[in-house]
Amino acid sequence: MPDLTTAEVAASLERADILLTHGKGPTSILIRRFTNSHWSHTAMVFVLSDVATGVSEGYQHTFVLEAQSHGVDIHAIDKYLFNENKDMAVLRFPPGALPAATSGTNQRTSFLRRVRGFALERIDDIYGHGKIFTIAQRILKLPLLRPAFSVLGLIFATQREKAVNNSICSGVVQWAYLRACYGNEAVPGNFSDPFFTSGEKRRHLIAAADIRDTFDPDAPFQGTAAAIELTTPAHFAQAVRDGLLVCVGERIGGVWNRELTRL
Repeated sequence: MPDLTTAEVAASLERADILLTHGKGPTSILIRRFTNSHWSHTAMVFVLSDVATGVSEGYQHTFVLEAQSHGVDIHAIDKYLFNENKDMAVLRFPPGALPAATSGTNQRTSFLRRVRGFALERIDDIYGHGKIFTIAQRILKLPLLRPAFSVLGLIFATQREKAVNNSICSGVVQWAYLRACYGNEAVPGNFSDPFFTSGEKRRHLIAAADIRDTFDPDAPFQGTAAAIELTTPAHFAQAVRDGLLVCVGERIGGVWNRELTRL
């Protein structure tokens, strides 16, 4: 018997949860091969259905925010969650990683609202195909292939129709979490909550180990933003192994369990 059911996972979802999925399209295959990972796509839970919250707000479906080949947009979670043939995982930052309730105010909820708000600002960014090749360059470290990757990245980068920024799925999620730590102006010393004056607290929200290890808590946010936007689904999966994220549930081959078994 499986540890979980799809209905139980749907009922346990929280806003700003991180979803990993396994895709089989061309871009998904590239991402999986470049990152040596089972996972190729990342999305963020944006709003929950009325059934999930028990509050009548007019949402008949739970929606996720994600970057796909056409750009950053919001879609119903159904195509992932209720497709029993779809491998997926639901991840979440543990309570200690985020502000807690103080003086009757739920600071965690407030912070996650900020995360979703900053993620929403990326709506209509075009998909960052060029960043896929940048990631490949960093991982493969093959000088002979770098000129080809650079040319392909430039071609994709010039195809900007809707926005100045270009984004990949996992980069949007990671950017939103770290950006939400800072105040309205992302400058040193200006934080959204005293909790994040600790550089270690911000460091623990960075999924990619190499970026986390070199993170300078005194540097301006923009100095880190370019690096964290290259976060991959594999980084989020590894962050579970590193103890930074917890796995709410993973479905492989139609069977749910409570542990992340695929990186």
